[in-house]
Amino acid sequence: MGLGNKVLKPSVLQFYGVETQDGRASLLEKRALKQRKIEFIGASDTAGYCVDGTPAMGAIKTGLDGWKYDNCDKANPGLTGNALDAEISV
Repeated sequence: MGLGNKVLKPSVLQFYGVETQDGRASLLEKRALKQRKIEFIGASDTAGYCVDGTPAMGAIKTGLDGWKYDNCDKANPGLTGNALDAEISV
């Protein structure tokens, strides 16, 4: 840390995660860990690619801009984790 370490004490930050909602991000507070943990391995459908899209978007819009509409919480891993009160890793 160089000279700053001699003048100031080191900073410590505990990071528990970020939650986004309505275009705003906020830091998560410390919370108890869940007892169950599930790891999902898959492709774009597992990660919720285009879950927030609509069937009217069409193949070109989905192919080019589908990433804008991804939502892991609304895909099967997120729904399963919520139903079983488990932490998920995708």
